[in-house]
Amino acid sequence: MKTLCAVLFAGIVGCTQMQFTPNPTSGADSGVQVLYSNPPGRYQSIGVIDFDYYRPGFRVPTVSDALPKLKEKVQQAGGNALIIRNQRIGNHNNRLITISAEVLSVPRNP
Repeated sequence: MKTLCAVLFAGIVGCTQMQFTPNPTSGADSGVQVLYSNPPGRYQSIGVIDFDYYRPGFRVPTVSDALPKLKEKVQQAGGNALIIRNQRIGNHNNRLITISAEVLSVPRNP
């Protein structure tokens, strides 16, 4: 019985998927921050953008793959930070990811 429970637990855990989105702080970064919640203090919400990213090949695209281009779009919209609000892989094309991101203007600390 314990073995059956262990196998069922392993099967359930194996089916879940978690995605890590790094927030690089290197000098080569575009200056756009990836936030995971609304920032403390004052900020301005510029709006929500939907961004489609196509990744050729056989691997399903991730938010990390799309992040450099997404950050460019955030800067074009006038923001310096973003919060990923939703992501979905294309129904008929598993190489397309659509990301909904809230664009923010956050004051920089001097």
